Amino acid sequence: MPHRTNRTSAALLVALTASVALTAELVRFSGPQFDYVLNNAGVISAALAALGTYLAPALLTFALSARRSPSGPMVLVAVSALVIARSGLQFLDGTVRLGVGLATVALAISTTTIVAAALSRHGGMLVARGVFGGLLVSAAINLLLGTLDAMWHEHLLAFVPTALVLATALVSAWLARDVAPAPRSKGLWAIGPVLTLGTVVFANPAFISSQTGLALWVSGLIMAVSAMLCTFVLARNQQPVRLLAFTLVASTALVYFLASWPEPNSILGSFAIAVGIAILAISSFGLLITATERSSQSASSVSLAGVSAGIGLLVILPILLFQLDYDIPLGFPNEFIMVGLSVVLAAGALVIARAEKRAGRLPSAPPAELASRPMIFASAGVAIASIAALGIGSFAVSSMYSMPGYEGSSSNVTLMNWNLHYGLALDGSVSLEQMAREIDEVNPDVLALQEVSRGWIMAGGSDMLTYLANKLNMEFAFVGAADNQFGNAILWKKSLRQTAMERTALTYGDGPQWRSAIAGTFNVRGQDVNLVSVHLQHRDDNTPTRLAQLEDLFENLHIGGTTIIAGDFNSQPGWREIKELEKLEFTSAIDSAGDPAALTFPANQPDVRIDWVFGRSVEFSDVKVLDSTASDHLPIVAVVSTN
Repeated sequence: MPHRTNRTSAALLVALTASVALTAELVRFSGPQFDYVLNNAGVISAALAALGTYLAPALLTFALSARRSPSGPMVLVAVSALVIARSGLQFLDGTVRLGVGLATVALAISTTTIVAAALSRHGGMLVARGVFGGLLVSAAINLLLGTLDAMWHEHLLAFVPTALVLATALVSAWLARDVAPAPRSKGLWAIGPVLTLGTVVFANPAFISSQTGLALWVSGLIMAVSAMLCTFVLARNQQPVRLLAFTLVASTALVYFLASWPEPNSILGSFAIAVGIAILAISSFGLLITATERSSQSASSVSLAGVSAGIGLLVILPILLFQLDYDIPLGFPNEFIMVGLSVVLAAGALVIARAEKRAGRLPSAPPAELASRPMIFASAGVAIASIAALGIGSFAVSSMYSMPGYEGSSSNVTLMNWNLHYGLALDGSVSLEQMAREIDEVNPDVLALQEVSRGWIMAGGSDMLTYLANKLNMEFAFVGAADNQFGNAILWKKSLRQTAMERTALTYGDGPQWRSAIAGTFNVRGQDVNLVSVHLQHRDDNTPTRLAQLEDLFENLHIGGTTIIAGDFNSQPGWREIKELEKLEFTSAIDSAGDPAALTFPANQPDVRIDWVFGRSVEFSDVKVLDSTASDHLPIVAVVSTN
């Protein structure tokens, strides 16, 4: 009987790991879908869709539990449904993908709840291991695919790692099919904040890279170190709850508030943020163990449905509020939202620990074979080796699929300017492969990009800057705007000599979002040419703010002489912002060498021109506005030669 218990416990542990990995991927998937609703139906509809999606797990859990305690058959039904739904989702698009996809997100939350509830009879240690194992598996696959999830890859080969997770989930659920109904832990709500902190921060390779300022592959090593240190938490019978609560809140604050922009972090700052990410992972891990070790109770379908709703809300509310601040300011820095989520987890774990201590209850022990230290260190070692290998291997994979690149012209430079809408196409998909293909067809020497996302969950969680640079075989420089996960960039061919790079924040003014600019100096035919990528405030009545931002541009950046300024000015022909640039002897590329009637936004039915390329002491030729559905803006291409 003990041997059979260990086998079923191991099967449930693997099932939870797989379901959490799928849930993390689907949380990233849901962001672009809500953005699609936002663009087509408005902010209220998007908010309601998000809340509805993440409250729906309560209904699904209630239906699946059928008035029983969590059991093997229940786990098998839930996992099977998730496997079928996620497999089918890979081959859908458009509005069908939107509807089925959001239903699959809800099903993933529900499945994770049910499997965790079934496993919790063996103690919170195993629940925590399953949650963290799933987050690490998801992060490893994400890193291997260059942070572009399988959902958005055009090649079916990218789906293979996810397919293996789906198969593993199904097999493990089948092996656990004989598990009898039993009471569950009371603290499963804590999975919600840990899932959020993991998906957004410590198991998000793109976030780690952008927040620390380190290369993407280094984020894999940081996660590997975090996993190694977590083995010490796994090896403890009792957790130092007060210490973990303090370090969780402190490390979350450090990770969010120590990062600097517009200038990159110092080496010391990057190291401190990396350490903070590791501490955040360790402390949230320990607090999850504490919360889920709470003594068992009879689990009605209503209470289990409530747990699903709680997990769903603790996932979506912080992410939703964090992103909402960039359009409707909350009145305080949105970084406090993630710090507040850490406070919720820390406070909840402290209350549970005190209640259990007063009741004189000890943590329940997991099956001996799964709880032994050799087993703990062995499983952690596999996780560490996998993430480290995938982190380093992500370079090899990206190089295999990189486009060839070409030598730059010695007499002129082809420039492409594009607002990338944080990587989202008009149909709600993450369109990095399409963007890379369309850029490669133009074969520009240098790119000026705006709305570049590096780990935003609402944009699919990808590091689109590193992805595009690897695909196009180009160098890059970045400046944060709203935060280090959203900003402007310049990419250039390795054959084009870059001699300087400057960054500046722009006046906030009437808001609702911080903006920035980045300027690079390149040597063309022995002459220095300055290129600026800028994004000005977007509301029509924000002209005073945009004028102030243009003043910042010239005061804070050394852009005298031969200069090109490209970007999303959110200003139309004849507006004061454009006239100010003309007074400074800047010439519009479209008006001087293109079609003055050309429009750039919105991409599907453009009715305004708000994207511009201006030059001083340069000549433009062959200027075009290209058709594309990869973003909500159309790209501008211009051939530039120096006077």
